[in-house]
Amino acid sequence: MTTPVVGLETIPRHLPRRLTIAFWFGYWATDTAPGEGFADLEKAFRDLVARGFNTVRIDGLWSWCFRPDGSRRPPLEIGRVAEPGYCDYGAGTSARGGQRVDALQRLLELFALARKYGVYVALTTWEYHPGHTLGFIADPAVRQEILDIPVPERFAYTATQIDRLLQVLRQEGFADRIAYVELHNEIEISLALGLPGGPGAIRRATEEQLDWLRARHPDLLFTGDHTLPCPEHGFDYAVTAGFLDALPGNAQLLDHHLYAWACGVQVALFRQAGTGIGQQDLDEAIPRLSRENELYRWLLRPDAIPWEEYKRHLGCDWFQQWWAPLYLYQNMDIDRWDYWLFRHYPEYEERMQGFWRNAIALVSQRARERGVPLVCDEGYICWPPTHSQFEPSAVGRANFDFIIDHMLQAGYWGYMVSTYAFPGQPLWEQQADWLARTHARILSAT
Repeated sequence: MTTPVVGLETIPRHLPRRLTIAFWFGYWATDTAPGEGFADLEKAFRDLVARGFNTVRIDGLWSWCFRPDGSRRPPLEIGRVAEPGYCDYGAGTSARGGQRVDALQRLLELFALARKYGVYVALTTWEYHPGHTLGFIADPAVRQEILDIPVPERFAYTATQIDRLLQVLRQEGFADRIAYVELHNEIEISLALGLPGGPGAIRRATEEQLDWLRARHPDLLFTGDHTLPCPEHGFDYAVTAGFLDALPGNAQLLDHHLYAWACGVQVALFRQAGTGIGQQDLDEAIPRLSRENELYRWLLRPDAIPWEEYKRHLGCDWFQQWWAPLYLYQNMDIDRWDYWLFRHYPEYEERMQGFWRNAIALVSQRARERGVPLVCDEGYICWPPTHSQFEPSAVGRANFDFIIDHMLQAGYWGYMVSTYAFPGQPLWEQQADWLARTHARILSAT
């Protein structure tokens, strides 16, 4: 059963009735060396539409385009998470770097191709999200210039940079290609980090900048962006409802992410292996796990690179939260990783699917009460190694189908089938027909 799109009357008429969204992050600017996924941007667009996508969600890289004073920034050298051969399997972290990119020129090229191929662009940024695009700026002075902006001033700074970019896009005739604009990706764990005052202060700061942007660009849709909390025990009505209560009241979308994180099978693997995403003393942890943790030892290949050698090849510490899983991904037997996931997935299936199903129902209820469209533009399991077959498998795709079915029943406007369907990823390369069929099902729904 399909439900009409919630808040359809608030969506500008030139935009699609439903959005099928691809996660292009900052890859369109960083993964541009020969052989990388976006070296040929037009080919990426051709392949995008062949798979049924009509929207790309990207980091607008406004601080790569403009300095804080508004002047245009010159081309920047692309940095890297680690040297080639030491970071081959972390989704979105394998850019080799070294080339220079004029971000504004590249962005205008992207918008021109979006027009040519009938694609729309959702603009956001991961600028203040640890471990994301800021670290791909090779010049530490530029990174520090952005980080030196005091936390309470970052909301206004971000809105001002967005406005600068939107003015250029208007001048170039691309405003009608914009699907929606997010103030920042996952605001609570990025832009708002270190902001005094808790959820109330975050809401007020976000609302102030959304009001300002809406007044300057009344024809565009502006929103925050938020990832729903996922407790280890699965869906929790009180936790989810409380989180939704704190969201900005003037956002024109209910834009959220839906990761079955703590209740899911991949994070369970991390827990049992004693590792995971986040910061810890890896000089102590990795040698200890390699000696004492049965699952960790079983996953590692006999020829695993010692941590003392491996860490010498890492890039800037903005990416530190990824170092523990990246070391494991680079040095493990992928067949053993996949075996563990497939073997243990049935223990977590009900909890994961219950989280997705109940969260979608509650979020859609809130969107109806507010009369705004629903967008889910990230999810749904965790952060997989790129050489894993779990997500592209029949099991992984069945979960994505399950989620899409429930979103169609709930009346979503924007759908992301998987965060990890972009050039170079297994789901993109191996499951083009399935992606096209899934998107056709979304777009043909009445």
